[in-house]
Amino acid sequence: MGIDPGQTTLYRLLDAAQRSRRALLAPLAPYGLLAGDDAVLMCLAREQRPSYATLQALTGLKPSALHGRLERLGAAGLVRIGTPSEEEPAQIVLTDEGSDIANDLFELWRALDGELERSRKVTRSKKFGKVLKKFNRTLGG
Repeated sequence: MGIDPGQTTLYRLLDAAQRSRRALLAPLAPYGLLAGDDAVLMCLAREQRPSYATLQALTGLKPSALHGRLERLGAAGLVRIGTPSEEEPAQIVLTDEGSDIANDLFELWRALDGELERSRKVTRSKKFGKVLKKFNRTLGG
């Protein structure tokens, strides 16, 4: 006898993860940005004028992948990349609009995390399933 996957805790967990990801990508959509671009924006918001090497280490991206993301973020008007000199490597900074988007991402992240944190003490699977249902409702499901 089979089970209805839609009624399982795993399904609800995966559904919550997908909805969370879509919610976190929503602020990027008007700029034509992609999944992962949010991580770069958030790293730039936390660091003061990081170099390429620092940003690469923070994001775990290969140089070519980081370059492509920075080009996309620059074209969207969210970052500025300084010209390197002999004394100093190129620095990458958020524009005011980029800072606003990064702040929106942090706030959304905090809200979603807060919903889970409020339910953190739940230990039994039936209660956990109810928590995930509530979390999905929070995400619009």
